[in-house]
Amino acid sequence: MKIGWIVSGDRGVAGARLQGYLMHEQLLRIGVKSVLVHTPDIYDTGIRNEALLIKAIRECNCSVVVFQKVCEGRASVLASLLRDSGIGTIYIACNTVGRNMVEACDRTIAVSSALKKWFGYRLRRKIRVIPDAVEVPPQKYKRQYSQTSEALRVVCVGGTRPDERMLACIAGCGNNIVISEISAGAAPNPPLTAVVTPPMISRSKRLIRMHPIDLVWKIQMKLFCRRYNRQYDPIYAESVHKVIHEEWDIKTILDRIIEHDVAVIPCDLRYDWDVAKSSNRLTMFMALGMPVVASPLPAYREIVRHGKNGFIANSTKDWKKALGTLQDEEVRKRIGLAARKTACPKFDTATIARQYLGVISDTVD
Repeated sequence: MKIGWIVSGDRGVAGARLQGYLMHEQLLRIGVKSVLVHTPDIYDTGIRNEALLIKAIRECNCSVVVFQKVCEGRASVLASLLRDSGIGTIYIACNTVGRNMVEACDRTIAVSSALKKWFGYRLRRKIRVIPDAVEVPPQKYKRQYSQTSEALRVVCVGGTRPDERMLACIAGCGNNIVISEISAGAAPNPPLTAVVTPPMISRSKRLIRMHPIDLVWKIQMKLFCRRYNRQYDPIYAESVHKVIHEEWDIKTILDRIIEHDVAVIPCDLRYDWDVAKSSNRLTMFMALGMPVVASPLPAYREIVRHGKNGFIANSTKDWKKALGTLQDEEVRKRIGLAARKTACPKFDTATIARQYLGVISDTVD
């Protein structure tokens, strides 16, 4: 068995790095034959010349091809041609696009349970949920939980700007809180005035009969989003916080994070593609031993035991209470150590790679 990888970008693209390069390298370590077939220099989820890729895949003698988030252009055509020629195909879904690839490929890996449900009842039998692995080295974690300043140092990490309403909410929780936003990615965050609302996913005009289970799920998701948007009760004020832009470097980013006292993940729950996100940002913080306060994403709620290994905040009141509780050094240490104990064994690269190998082996069989 030899695995060929078609990824959506270079190592600076989070999904490509976590689900592509990291899994490829881990499988090589355990003796599985694996080769990178298509690795664009920039973020690119499209295929334009399937003939060249088919030639490269055959030259590499691949028995399985993994499409990491690649779903546009001629990607589904390539997947169908590979299946017809007897080569197994796997699609890794990171967000709410790529239904064509779920249908075209033998198997699909989804990064969260909410994302799996989004693709509908008919396709769920082809989908297995495997969360993203954490990149945190075993020796890298927070060792000192005492504050070095009067203010509680709070850190938020993201390649895209988080929900400004929630940052304003956090900033309004008290004068003794200082927020730093580490913007890790290829370019600094755009000014707030330049942020564009993501386009709505195009829908076919023809009437699609929805399975009753899918209808129930859709209603549940709408109620979920409506409930938590109501409870946000954000403080509409300018969220004054320091923005630190860093090119992604695992050592630099992790060092920056553990300099802070608390990590926060304020999320915008108004869109399906946000609600269906993976748990990776949470598990990265937890593996570092950081006490975390997060918005109630389904993937986060599956991991966090409120008040035990982290906090889930639904409203301004919840954010204020959680951050107030974490002013205590002993609480920060207890929560941080419990978080690390939860995340490290369950989400380390070796554990997640074995789950990938299970799906790949099923595809070959």
